[in-house]
Amino acid sequence: MDTKVKKAGLMNTIIAFMGVLVAGGVVLAMVSGPATGSEVEATASGASAMAWLVTAFLLMGFLVAVFSFFHMHLIDREMIETLEHDALSRGSTDTSMFEADAFPARRTREQFDKWFVPAFTVALLLFQGITAYYIYSGTFASQWEARTEMAEATWALALSSVFGLMLFLRGRYATLLSRMGKEVILQPGSDFLLLGAYMFFAQSVAAAGAMLEYAHLHLYVAYGLCILLAILTLETLLRLILDIYRPRVEGREVRQLYHSRLVGLISKPESFFTTAAHTLDYQFGFKVSGTWGYEFMRKRLGSIVLLQLFVLWLSSSVVIIQPNEVGVVQRGGQPLRLDPGIRLKLPWPLESVERYHPEEILTLVIGPEQNPERTPETPHLWDVPNVLGYDKNISMRDDLYKTYYLTKPSEGVEGNATDPGKGHMLFGHVTVNYRISNVEQWSRASADPKRALAQIAEREVTRELLLRDANSILTVERGDAAGEILKNIKSTVKEHDLGIDVVGVGLAGLQPPPEPPTVQVISSQDRDKTKESGSEAPTYVFTSMAESLLVEDAKLQMSMRSKESNATVAGVVSTSILKRAEAEALKISREKMVDNKTLGEFVKTFRKSKVVFPYFQYLEQYTKAVGAAPRKWVIVGSNPNDRIRIENKKTGGLGNITEAVTGPDE
Repeated sequence: MDTKVKKAGLMNTIIAFMGVLVAGGVVLAMVSGPATGSEVEATASGASAMAWLVTAFLLMGFLVAVFSFFHMHLIDREMIETLEHDALSRGSTDTSMFEADAFPARRTREQFDKWFVPAFTVALLLFQGITAYYIYSGTFASQWEARTEMAEATWALALSSVFGLMLFLRGRYATLLSRMGKEVILQPGSDFLLLGAYMFFAQSVAAAGAMLEYAHLHLYVAYGLCILLAILTLETLLRLILDIYRPRVEGREVRQLYHSRLVGLISKPESFFTTAAHTLDYQFGFKVSGTWGYEFMRKRLGSIVLLQLFVLWLSSSVVIIQPNEVGVVQRGGQPLRLDPGIRLKLPWPLESVERYHPEEILTLVIGPEQNPERTPETPHLWDVPNVLGYDKNISMRDDLYKTYYLTKPSEGVEGNATDPGKGHMLFGHVTVNYRISNVEQWSRASADPKRALAQIAEREVTRELLLRDANSILTVERGDAAGEILKNIKSTVKEHDLGIDVVGVGLAGLQPPPEPPTVQVISSQDRDKTKESGSEAPTYVFTSMAESLLVEDAKLQMSMRSKESNATVAGVVSTSILKRAEAEALKISREKMVDNKTLGEFVKTFRKSKVVFPYFQYLEQYTKAVGAAPRKWVIVGSNPNDRIRIENKKTGGLGNITEAVTGPDE
């Protein structure tokens, strides 16, 4: 074997090991260093899943390079042994003395191919499968759900770009060397070097995206790398299965079961043309690869693809703004309004367009999200808050105290030096409805105008609830409180020129906390230490918020206040029920009085005409039952000698029946 090939295999191993160290350094920097995100809630605690995947690919390449180098050493020993045997065979006619123990290096290599190569491939399969599973289900799943930002993007960009270029140059050199010398044993290490270079380049692109405010680009790169690792795992499994049925022919070339054909195709895309040429030649029966069309595509395909990518990038300078939209592009640090139509801008990422809908009413939600299954008509107790996922998410219960609002002490309750009145705490779902009126001001207001609006709304809600007691807010003053909050938010928004119109504020689902928060009285020294460390515990946050209400037995006091608040609201509800019951009783009493008056009139009429009245009532019920009034009324008097003539006309009732009687005939 050529000395250059052996040195190339050794250099592949060294460069691959350096790549693993660099990738591990990026992971370590992300774990120990601060995050680059602007919001603490949005940053990741730890390295990105993309960095772990890049490290896994490079570690896999290092293992393959080491194993390939050892395999290369065995093949080199076998070749030297074969040359020595041939030299001895030419110099002596009797070689029987070598037959008993001939070719020990060959037998060693054959045993290595028989046992160690499949064992290493199985170990590689397990490494790929376990790594893909744990990174996807653990680190990547949590980061994708939390939409975390990439930490230490500057270090990742610098290290990945430099060492990615180093791996690429070394991988290309080893690939050309193996192709020119037809040394297949050198291909696995060189292919994984090129793949590692592409991994570093992908990490550099994600880091550059994070620095250009595309903070979630690394998540999409990690998603693609997870899919690639899963496909490599399936390919390794398929190679192992097919190798079982592969025919064993003595004298054939050395097996490289650990050499991934997919990695070779990704690292050397030009090999696709060689495979396609052999396939076309076989299918058509003549040398298609020798035609001018195939040669043109093979030489110019890269240029054509690059030209298409350039045109695609250039097309990002054309923006179509819909009739109901208004676009804003940052040009020279100032927002530029783009009206509906076809507009031009600088290509991405030099300029990007934000789209707004000025006439659309937007909703900003402050506080926990409500459970959509609960409606105002659905009765529920306050011991189970109307919060989505409260029963299932334990961390939500622990963080619910962050949404508490403090109210002033109830009226008529006197305080003292240790307990300045009995204030209560409420939490709920606050909504702010607004409309963007000036997109330039809205874009120029701050880096995150929606967050600024949320902070203004939280401040005004906190201030207004401090001016009202819990009993009033939960009963009759909720609408007034919402109106005052709306007025104050409008004034503040106008003062800061946010470019929006606030049209409504809703205080829905306000209620006392389901249970008192955990309170721990800490000393001022411990509090200063907590502030300096930058990790405010929930106990300190709550103590700072309600310090004036704390007594020695804080837990007991908060529990008693929560019970009193629930009792107060229960009393209001019971009073409302009693009022409705009294109104219903009064209504029934009045109906009874009307019925009694009607019955008295009937009795009075019956006493005046005990014979006629019953007949009249019978005829009235008969009329209601039949549905038609009789045309004649016939009343027979007590004197049978009297003759009465009834006119054929309708009467208006018992009171008017005398009008139809003309008297007896004489």
